[in-house]
Amino acid sequence: MKKLNTVYLALLLAFGMLGVAQAAPIEFNGHYYEYVYGAFTWDQANDLASSAEFNGVTGHLVTITSESENDFVSSINSGWAMTGAKYDKGIDSWGWITGEDFSGYTNWEDGYPKQYDGWYFGAMLAGKWRNTSPVSGNSYIIEYEPSPAPIPEPSTFLLLGAGLLGMAGVGKKFKKA
Repeated sequence: MKKLNTVYLALLLAFGMLGVAQAAPIEFNGHYYEYVYGAFTWDQANDLASSAEFNGVTGHLVTITSESENDFVSSINSGWAMTGAKYDKGIDSWGWITGEDFSGYTNWEDGYPKQYDGWYFGAMLAGKWRNTSPVSGNSYIIEYEPSPAPIPEPSTFLLLGAGLLGMAGVGKKFKKA
């Protein structure tokens, strides 16, 4: 029996350390966030995050656009974690992989981002941001943001209005009888 317990414990630890056993995503401000523990390159983390799904929504590496979001993400992050921040050499500027505005909120640690060749990817520790190389092995955070509800076309409103008028007319007709 002791041998079975040891094997079971070893399997649990192995799967947990490989990032297989993860907690369910946590909701904040209408978005869901998932911390994935492990040692991944930025490209691996980006590929895995963009192929992950939760409640029918595809994920991406986390983008942080406010202090409250930064505080929340920091609270679920138990160590170094890669983010969706990426330096674009072509335009000499940092940005989010989703195209969201990067200039509205940043929380770089003092002295960062440093200008190391190849250190073009964002990571965070204890709520502060740093740039990192693409090969450093870190955990990462997935963000699932629901798509906005589709805006109905004007013809939809016309059909709805015509239907309501038609129903009002039918109601009057039956009321007279």
